[in-house]
Amino acid sequence: MEKPLRSKETSPFEIYQDPIELYLDRVQLNKPLPPTPRKPSSVYSLPREDEREIRQHRIQNGLLPSSVFLAPTTFRSSTSRLPDPAAVRPKLTREAQTHAVSDPIIERRRDQKEHGGASTHLPNLQQEWSIDTGSTIGTTSEQNSFISKADMAKQHADNYTSVLHTRSSILPGFVSEEYHVTQHQVLSPMSSRITNVADQSLIPAPLHVMSQEESERPSSKFSSSSSEAGSHRDGIRNSLRGMARKAFHHRTQSRTTDETDWAAFDRFQERRGSTPRRQSRIGSLVGQRRASIQQSIAGMYDTLTSLTTPSKGAKPVAIVTGGSSKTHKPRIRSPAIPLTPYQIQGAKVWETSSKSSKKTAKSEKARSSAASQVSPSSANKTSPIRFSTPAYGTPRKEEKEPKTRSMVTRLTSVFQSGTVQMESAVGLNTQRVQRTRSEKKRQELKGKIKVIGLGEPSATGSGAMGGGKPQTPSTSLPKLVARPVGQQIHSIYKERLGQFTSNGQYSSQNLLAAMYEGRASDDEHVKLQVYSPPDLARPTFEEATSHEFKDTRAGASFGPSWSTHWFKIDLKVPRHLQEKERLEFLWDADNEGLIWTEDGEPLQGLTGGGKRRIEWILPDSFRDGKSHRFYIEMACNDIMGNGIGDLIQPPPPNRYFQLKLADIVAVNLEARALFVDFWIIGDAAREFPEDSWEEHQALQICNEIMDTFIAGHGSQDSIIRGREIARKYIGNVDSSKVYESGKEPHVYAIGHCHIDTTWLWPWAETKRKIARSWSNQCDLMDRYPEHRFTCSQAQQYKWLEALYPKLYDRVKSKVKEGTFQPIGGSWVEHDTNLPGGESLVRQFLYGQRYFESRFGDRCKTFWLPDTFGYSSQLPQLCRLAGMGRFFTQKLSWNNINTFPHTTFSWVSLDGSQVLCHMAPDETYTAEAHFGDVSRSLSQHKSMDQDNTGLLVFGYGDGGGGPTSEMLEKLRRCRGLSDKTGRLPRVKMGDSVDDYFARLEKKSENGTEFVTWYGELYLELHRGTYTSEANNKWNNRKCEIMLHDIEYLATVASLKNSKYQYPKEAIDDIWEDVLLCQFHDTIPGSSIEVVYRDCDELYAKVFKAGGKLLEGAMSALESNATLTHDSELKAINTLPWRRAEIAKVPDSEEYALVSGGPGMASVETFSGTSKSTASIRELEDGVFQLSNEHFEVTVANGAITSLVDVSEDRELIPKGQKANQLVIFDDKPLYWQGWDVEVYHLDCRQELRPSKSYVVEKGPHMVSLCTETKVSEVSWVKTTISLAASVEGQPSYIEMASEVEWRETMKFLKVEFPVDIRNTEASYETQFGINRRPTHYNTSWDMAKFEVCCHRWADLSEAGYGVSILNDSKYGFATAGNLMRLSLLRAPKAPDGHADMGHHYIRYAILPHAGPLDHRTIRTARNFNHPFKLFRGSSIPNASVSLLNSIQLTGSPALVLDTIKRGEDDEDISRGELPTRKGRSVIVRIYESLGGKARGCICVDGDVLPVTKISKVNLLEDEGKEMRFEDGKCKIELRAFEVATFRLQL
Repeated sequence: MEKPLRSKETSPFEIYQDPIELYLDRVQLNKPLPPTPRKPSSVYSLPREDEREIRQHRIQNGLLPSSVFLAPTTFRSSTSRLPDPAAVRPKLTREAQTHAVSDPIIERRRDQKEHGGASTHLPNLQQEWSIDTGSTIGTTSEQNSFISKADMAKQHADNYTSVLHTRSSILPGFVSEEYHVTQHQVLSPMSSRITNVADQSLIPAPLHVMSQEESERPSSKFSSSSSEAGSHRDGIRNSLRGMARKAFHHRTQSRTTDETDWAAFDRFQERRGSTPRRQSRIGSLVGQRRASIQQSIAGMYDTLTSLTTPSKGAKPVAIVTGGSSKTHKPRIRSPAIPLTPYQIQGAKVWETSSKSSKKTAKSEKARSSAASQVSPSSANKTSPIRFSTPAYGTPRKEEKEPKTRSMVTRLTSVFQSGTVQMESAVGLNTQRVQRTRSEKKRQELKGKIKVIGLGEPSATGSGAMGGGKPQTPSTSLPKLVARPVGQQIHSIYKERLGQFTSNGQYSSQNLLAAMYEGRASDDEHVKLQVYSPPDLARPTFEEATSHEFKDTRAGASFGPSWSTHWFKIDLKVPRHLQEKERLEFLWDADNEGLIWTEDGEPLQGLTGGGKRRIEWILPDSFRDGKSHRFYIEMACNDIMGNGIGDLIQPPPPNRYFQLKLADIVAVNLEARALFVDFWIIGDAAREFPEDSWEEHQALQICNEIMDTFIAGHGSQDSIIRGREIARKYIGNVDSSKVYESGKEPHVYAIGHCHIDTTWLWPWAETKRKIARSWSNQCDLMDRYPEHRFTCSQAQQYKWLEALYPKLYDRVKSKVKEGTFQPIGGSWVEHDTNLPGGESLVRQFLYGQRYFESRFGDRCKTFWLPDTFGYSSQLPQLCRLAGMGRFFTQKLSWNNINTFPHTTFSWVSLDGSQVLCHMAPDETYTAEAHFGDVSRSLSQHKSMDQDNTGLLVFGYGDGGGGPTSEMLEKLRRCRGLSDKTGRLPRVKMGDSVDDYFARLEKKSENGTEFVTWYGELYLELHRGTYTSEANNKWNNRKCEIMLHDIEYLATVASLKNSKYQYPKEAIDDIWEDVLLCQFHDTIPGSSIEVVYRDCDELYAKVFKAGGKLLEGAMSALESNATLTHDSELKAINTLPWRRAEIAKVPDSEEYALVSGGPGMASVETFSGTSKSTASIRELEDGVFQLSNEHFEVTVANGAITSLVDVSEDRELIPKGQKANQLVIFDDKPLYWQGWDVEVYHLDCRQELRPSKSYVVEKGPHMVSLCTETKVSEVSWVKTTISLAASVEGQPSYIEMASEVEWRETMKFLKVEFPVDIRNTEASYETQFGINRRPTHYNTSWDMAKFEVCCHRWADLSEAGYGVSILNDSKYGFATAGNLMRLSLLRAPKAPDGHADMGHHYIRYAILPHAGPLDHRTIRTARNFNHPFKLFRGSSIPNASVSLLNSIQLTGSPALVLDTIKRGEDDEDISRGELPTRKGRSVIVRIYESLGGKARGCICVDGDVLPVTKISKVNLLEDEGKEMRFEDGKCKIELRAFEVATFRLQL
């Protein structure tokens, strides 16, 4: 390689010149400069981020001018002719091009040229120089002549002078100006020429221009080793000082007029062959100033170039660069040092590639990237040159106050007809500039500039300008290229990454082959025995280990589905593995398992298959070479049940699992760590934008790791080296300290294990999933101090407590430490659409009481990530249960509209609100991938209010939770964010409550979160309102039964001291009912075995509830029996008086039952009683049923006319039919048991009845039965009944259907077209009303083509309405005036026999004059709560009085919903929480119609000695004491408010 001529020790001169851009910006924009002291004696590097910050500051403050910066070129070794100027376009640096395009003056000039206007040109300086002994210099494209060295030097100086003249000519009155520099020092070492790529001209040798004050201070920049050297230096300095003053501060004493200025400028243009076409305020003083400046510059040049000729006896001189000094021997100094430009804040900053300073040499590699800023024309000619500038904000050591110095020059180039223009970045308001300059300041500037030479004569030879041989500039780039280098094919190199960690064809050659350092699986070291319980039994540890075990081996298969197998394992670690760093036992049978110690303690779960945790870290005690025993309980199901192929298909009963792996392995921890390193960096290469440097760097890092691994043949050293390479991108991520960088996070990660209490597995398996999953998390908490795990559902904690007491104690200790965090506050993660209002209350009551009793605290956040929509009253109930926060994500599943918020305030019907956050990653089972972290911010929809999100990660649905791999990935994601950036910064170690506390703090400080009113309707899973109809019927009946039990038991416990309020039994029933309300149970989305279990549980509940009712009734009366001869009695458990015709038990007779609340009378009808209901056949197949209120015409089983007699109003539109059975094809996109899609409405078919006949003819009840054949295997019998009118009570038409249902993927509904018009229909929800559109105006409206209701739905207009009542149905739709009740579905997955069998369904039509009001509310309740008729002796008066001792009067909109005993009364408390003295009664009241309502709680003090009444919350915490006088307590409730009161006895 050719040796550079320039000496390594040679240091260039330095010229300190003013950043004129900053000055002009300040003057023209009248804005201050950023305060940054300069430090001329040191060299600084400006970090990339600071550079961008400063640049952005200048852009925002208008301080970034349109300017062109000089770019370097090199000397050429031979004569060359410059091409014609018109054919050579000036080449601008990238920054110059950017600024020039947007420069307004350039644009004006360009417009003038395009329109034939004047164009101002500057001297053509595009000349190319060649330097050699006797060389030829081409001065123009037409000239080629020989000149001497002296003439050449003068020509160089003249050329430089012309540049200065051009500047002065274009700015009449332009002078140097003193000002304070507070931004940074500009370093511009200059060689024997200056180049702007366009002109390639030469300037004098390097100068050091500095202020007078600075030059007079003792300087550390250079020192002399002898007085002779110092004298020589001083002489040069003094000589240059005067010439610099003359050159840079020459002023014309007598200023000419503008006309004279333009005349001079015109002459200058004529010499270039161009004629000015337009006069301007900018003139030229070329003629008057050229001679003076030429003389000064030539003198300076001659003086400085003489330095290259060594003087006799010259001694070493201290040559200084970048603030450091070093003594060098005299050497030849090249007069032509190449320059590389680098721009910051609009200033021209230059530095040579000198390596004399150690500091500069060390930063050579880091600064080499500056070469990329050079224009293409010069980039190949020069070596990379370091750019340096003072650090932003670094104080100057030499002086405390900023000093003054002078502007020297500013060269600005733009494209314009191949010439150089310099006025674009200056501005035209020169008159204003001139007026601001005082003569006094100009005089002061003359004495403030000195030019100081910083070099000594060379020891040998002379410089090129002095006649020596031309020298090549120093460069680290080899002269000859070694080989061709191509650009990487991005997609191919990215696709290559998969080879390194995949299980494919390269697994034996990639990183996976290095994962383990040793393995043992032979019988000597791993001995297996098995016990297989019969009949799918799940024995306990004690039961299983008491049986005989048989030998088995890896490779054997075990089954069938849902069976259990216990393995006894005797393990002995071989000698060659005992000293390895990590030993693990691997077990994989593609199913689930639990490791037990020999003494019966569960250690951790095992999960084979896709979502894997197959390793167990062996204790150190196993390294002794002896045999150690432990057990594994195998469950023959995988983590997601037993479905094969399609997840939701009914599981086969005979699935078997093969034991694939039972090995002892020694783990290569470095290889495992590199695997995760590579995974995350590879994700960055795949998921970062391709136009980002972070993506490109990630790809290069990954390929470098792979190349290193390949080069090292997969050795341990290559793996360690690979990790070192990875750290360049992700930093040190081997501990939890990665989260302690102190940088603000945006993503808060929390571990979670969502275990569906039932879904694709039964309850029995859920209980084992809990033990497997939670034991794993306890293990991870011991190994990862940052790990925080949250889990909901009090029911699951209770199961763990009962079945795995040792593991429960371990969990409880982790709860105390704060690492295992209970959350949710409910008994299970329940459905919120289908359970009744009191059921929702009890979910919170039982859940919060359990958490408080076991862990000493209640939950603050309601956690419900997977439920299929959220009731409009949940925010109110949450607040009443002590929770003001709500987390979910399910609405991200909407299949029509995208829910618009992430963090928002959710508002209930009554105005109560909770702060809601929906995981931006849109899942509760994230696997902690790079993309999960990224999406936690990129998918955030509420960034205007808050830019943070929760990342909930861990295997879920079937349990499992976080794994060590996930925790390792998150560490690397955090390291990547801190080290490289772009990825949102993730944090671990906080709780969900910590996250919500920050949001609440923001709200306190003024952040207003957006609001969402009413229900959170899930636009999916609408079929769950109907699927598994029998399960929904059981739920409704249990809710009614529990209501009655608590009411009667409360009264009985207060009346009879011998009667003990059965709190434990009631609690057990409630817990069973609440369990069945889990969000995959009551909706109908579980497998068949789940509903068999539910039927058994409900049967147990009904049996226990029946006993409790009988016991309460017995306590209220003496000798109560149900014999036929006993007196017929009735009890009204609803809080209002009512009357209706009811059928006498075990009889065909009817009786009028009336009275209540409490005891009601039963009056049997005599044979001669007046007939109030009738039926007649109008024609063949057409019947009319009538009473005092209605006339109902039925033809072919459908109601063709319904007339309100008193209102004389027909309710059925002409030609339409009510009570019309219709069937739809029901094939959703995927989720059969869950979904019904909008297109099913296009497949409507009416079912035609086969016959109709009269069942009852009156006089108290008339009935007509219609039989309808659905198919060869399905049929419906519908009985339409109309009872005799009862005075003061609404009348309705009742339909009772008996259905044999054996269809496949069909949907049965019944329709009611009514002559009512409204754009909204009303539907009962828990403690309130939801109003939904009856039209399809928007996609949000159409999405609600199937909705949920409870006991009734209503369509009313002004003056009239129709309500449809039901006893166990929840699916409904109103489209226009068509009301449609959903009856039965027939999905085939996940339950292959869903809804198959026999069903009984009741529903009714309730027309009403006037608007929707309390009549519908009460009639629907009456329809669901029939009178309780029984035979027995008379009930004592005391009991009768107690039954109606608590009454609610006032507004009929107020509903007394619940009467029960206080939870912790001392006579009934179970001791789980502190007891309360005395006895109390809890009453719950709600406003039902949507308006403020007043009422009064009235208490009969003679039978119920109430001492005070206080308002409490749902958890029965003491609240405000109410005013209670004379047995009355006045109350006032806002619209849809739920209020609970304690009546203290």
